[in-house]
Amino acid sequence: MIATKANIIRLWFGADTPIRDYQIKINLALWETCEKISKTFIPPSGAKEPGSYRNRDKLVFAGMVQQALLVPTD
Repeated sequence: MIATKANIIRLWFGADTPIRDYQIKINLALWETCEKISKTFIPPSGAKEPGSYRNRDKLVFAGMVQQALLVPTD
């Protein structure tokens, strides 16, 4: 899976389905990066729950995940 913003949003914020579970399994590094970012992410809208995030919040989250994937963590 290419780490586009749309793919990251679908993977992280999508409904829990067998297909999503499989995508997580084959894209473990992307999923782990999402988990890492989610621990410190503060949405611009101030929403408390991921279920109430606005589209802009999700886009900012996805952008942070993309940045984290580009920066080596050695």
